[in-house]
Amino acid sequence: MKNKYIKKSITLLLLIAIMLPVFTYPTSAETGITPYYNNVTTINSRATVSDNGTITITNSYKSPDGKIAKATVTTYIEKQTLGLFWFRVDIGQPDKQWVDTVYQSIYTGSHSFQVTSKGTYRIKVNYKIEGTNGSIDNETKEITVQY
Repeated sequence: MKNKYIKKSITLLLLIAIMLPVFTYPTSAETGITPYYNNVTTINSRATVSDNGTITITNSYKSPDGKIAKATVTTYIEKQTLGLFWFRVDIGQPDKQWVDTVYQSIYTGSHSFQVTSKGTYRIKVNYKIEGTNGSIDNETKEITVQY
């Protein structure tokens, strides 16, 4: 009986020791690590929600002159349902997303949409930035907001 208890305790401790690093691994924001991009120096997205439910998303990037051949910035909104599932919000655009194609070194663009019900919303923004040298930066930003 005592031998079984010791084996279970040791097994549990080993399991905790193995799983602990998985749950405590620091994120890049916590370590101060900045992602390295080939074609841009910064990529940013932010979102705000007004009192009447209008979500405004602002996306931007900055690149040294002459490095950008083409940038595609794809933005969409998802609503959380039943606390587990995310569904795209119909924003009245093809594929329920905004697609901005840009040929400039500095870009700032925004989109607004008024949601019809309160809840948790997630905004996803995918940046695909093609450089003049053929390299491609792919970055996805994710923002969660409450209304």
